[in-house]
Amino acid sequence: EAGDEIVLAPGAYNEAKSINLQIPLTVRAAEVGTVDLSFERRNLFLLSSTGGLKLSGLNVTGGAAPDAVGNSFIASTARGGTGNHVVELSDMVFADFVVNRGFSILTAAKGTFFDRVEVRNSSFKNISGVAFKFDAETDDYGIYNVEYLIVRDSEFENVRGSIASIYRGGRDESTFGPHAFVSDSTFVNAGADTEPLAVLHGVQNMS
Repeated sequence: EAGDEIVLAPGAYNEAKSINLQIPLTVRAAEVGTVDLSFERRNLFLLSSTGGLKLSGLNVTGGAAPDAVGNSFIASTARGGTGNHVVELSDMVFADFVVNRGFSILTAAKGTFFDRVEVRNSSFKNISGVAFKFDAETDDYGIYNVEYLIVRDSEFENVRGSIASIYRGGRDESTFGPHAFVSDSTFVNAGADTEPLAVLHGVQNMS
């Protein structure tokens, strides 16, 4: 049911199918750092309708994913309707998302919207693509993919693409975002493929 919490006992978990999530859900480790999670599809979580996700205390690897275009641990889709998604990642470890050149952690599809993506006390190491990708709305109508991207107390190392890519084009003044806030975080060899640390086009408020 919407709002349920799934608590994972210590161990290794491998998921062979994508999870189409249409409700808000929490998945956390019973004990931080004792759960290893891998997946065998382009995406593990696919958000649609009012789908939202809170993840906490998991170690996630992209090593079992296929070599396919558009790989992303979390992605959104307009199929089945789209709501204002919320994603929270806390005490997470993401490593070895390098099976292709464009492997991301979270990707927003055209026509989808995230109200808030918040990252706290998490680690990202060996990522081949843009970690957080919100740049699908390129028609320059003032539409964008994320209202708030918040990163706190986190570490990024060997990220070949940018940490985040946010695009809002056009001259529509009826909206007030996007907003991007980063604090108390470290970056080592980020944008390793000569990419900027972040690509923020049309972001209205950042710090």
